[in-house]
Amino acid sequence: MKKALAIILSLVMVFALLPVSAFADDGPKPYDPEDFVSAYISAYEVDSEGNYSGVDYYIFDTDPEAELNELEGVRYEPETNTLYLDNLEYPELVFETNGMGDDFTVYITGVCSIANMKIWGDGYGGSIRFEGSGTLEVNKDGYVSYGILVEAENSESAISFGKTVNVIAYGEEFTVGVVETTVSDAGKAIVFENGEAHEVRTVNPYEQDVQIFGFSPIDPEELDEPQSYGMRVNYADDPDGIYTATVLDFGFLDIEPDDDNTEPEPDSDDDTAIYIIVKYAYCEEYDTYLPDFSAFDGTGFAFLLEEDFEELGFAFVLEDGEPVEFINENPILMGYYTLAADADGNLYGILENYDEELEEYYYEVYNITEVEGFEHVYYTELNSEINAEELSIVTQIVEPEDPEELALYDYFINEDEFVYCYVLFSFISKKEETNNEKSFKHYACGAYDYERFQHCRICCFLSGY
Repeated sequence: MKKALAIILSLVMVFALLPVSAFADDGPKPYDPEDFVSAYISAYEVDSEGNYSGVDYYIFDTDPEAELNELEGVRYEPETNTLYLDNLEYPELVFETNGMGDDFTVYITGVCSIANMKIWGDGYGGSIRFEGSGTLEVNKDGYVSYGILVEAENSESAISFGKTVNVIAYGEEFTVGVVETTVSDAGKAIVFENGEAHEVRTVNPYEQDVQIFGFSPIDPEELDEPQSYGMRVNYADDPDGIYTATVLDFGFLDIEPDDDNTEPEPDSDDDTAIYIIVKYAYCEEYDTYLPDFSAFDGTGFAFLLEEDFEELGFAFVLEDGEPVEFINENPILMGYYTLAADADGNLYGILENYDEELEEYYYEVYNITEVEGFEHVYYTELNSEINAEELSIVTQIVEPEDPEELALYDYFINEDEFVYCYVLFSFISKKEETNNEKSFKHYACGAYDYERFQHCRICCFLSGY
């Protein structure tokens, strides 16, 4: 669970920093007290829905002040950087490691069963090698959506399976995966030493689903209060334009523990803020105000630090000394839709929703009409006659802004059930696919790929509307 906390703390930095890799030596990443997170091996328990249950185990940590505890059937040997699992039957247990280097080994004896394994590279090295004479079953009960995942985080990390170990992994989304690794060869990213090989799917990390901005009208009577687009601001370089500002206060990032050292509280004295500036324009066809994506070099919005707000020519519109809200009298529902196509090439928008009563996600299909005079803006209407499963996701290749940037690669074994066994050389074939929300076909340049796999990344999205 430590990694999640570190990610929250580092989100504000991703706008300013380029990825930097360190070359991993053998062994864990050396401890740096100024780093957000240490190298560690931890484990925690999940329930049948994959949610954290509150039970933690800390097996190893380079932080000298970390409190470790023991778990029967689990032992770490620092001299060889090896984690030993001996007859560990704990199907609710998730293992998580960070920055353990490229010689990190998991040695299996007896029959072991766990929920899954997640390995973070931390820009240093997070490879994992499975050895031993026993059998490891991963995610047999389907508590989580995948079996073994290496998040290389811009490091040269890989997964390998020795000749005498048996590993059986299950996953609804995928079974074994390596993402954001600098290893450019699939045969070296996921290695099988028994001479057999599963089909490893390579995912282009620069291939992205196409997202479109869409809107539909809302009955004003359905809203508890008028639709506000934020505070009205004037822009010196475009005095006739309609601009709004939404202020995000990042004081919560500077947290201090309270007296009993349990609950961190936001630092109210921290006035760090980001101003999100959005330009709007009136659309006569639909009698409403829409984002103008032609502004700010084609993005439609700008993120400004507080000290740059006035310097760049922005000022709040004041009335009786108070900022004035910009109210849209004819409110609309706005959002980003995933672009999809049918077999004839007709385009639609797909929106994911959550049914609180059924406690499950579902997809809605919308007809889309491009709005004249507005770039990349679509009017949407619900189409209940089309099943989202009949459509294919439209993708595009987005090249890195810096051509010198090191390419990152993603590799997956997409079978619902993966077996690696030296003795039997047995490989269970892929189960019949079911029509669920992750079974969209892949549509690009007229070609279909029925093994489309949609994996998720940690994203930071800030919206001013």
